[in-house]
Amino acid sequence: MDVITSYFEFYNDLEKQWIVFRDKGTKTMNQMVNDHLKQSFIDAYQWPASIKDNHIIQNQLRSKMFDSISLQYQRLYSCYSELSSITDKLNQKVGQLELVVKERSSGSSSRSISTTLLAKYSEQFKLVIAMYTKSLDNKKSIIETLLSIYDRDQLVTLVSCWQNDIHIDRSFIETTQDMMYTEISLSSSSS
Repeated sequence: MDVITSYFEFYNDLEKQWIVFRDKGTKTMNQMVNDHLKQSFIDAYQWPASIKDNHIIQNQLRSKMFDSISLQYQRLYSCYSELSSITDKLNQKVGQLELVVKERSSGSSSRSISTTLLAKYSEQFKLVIAMYTKSLDNKKSIIETLLSIYDRDQLVTLVSCWQNDIHIDRSFIETTQDMMYTEISLSSSSS
């Protein structure tokens, strides 16, 4: 059971990184949405009197706003790339865990309790990783559609979807870990 414990500890470390980059992405996205809305809805009536008739300055200001949005988009994509890297690391661990389960299962003709528990928690670990993969896919679709939307409510909804990780069931993960640690402590105390 130490094997599965190490995998969940590895997951816990990566989950902390996930939250950091998700929150960085949320902050960047909020700023980007605000700038995007400013750029999208600026018109001649919003310019100060000194700039209204000076189209060169207006274009320079619009260009500067666009550059800011582009930079924020790059930062957001950087956060997405980090999240993707975390998901890749988790998927690699799933493959390694499957090999461990196969080795332990094929080593004996009868399955021991620890092998059965290892297989059970391996499946739970796969479900957890699938949640992160779905969340990453959701974030990718948000990035792909973000700049094509001009409705404030839709943009705020996208920010909320990025932040909340709706595909990740944290109570399921906590329950699974609690069950695992309880079974480990029970099996070690009975030994």
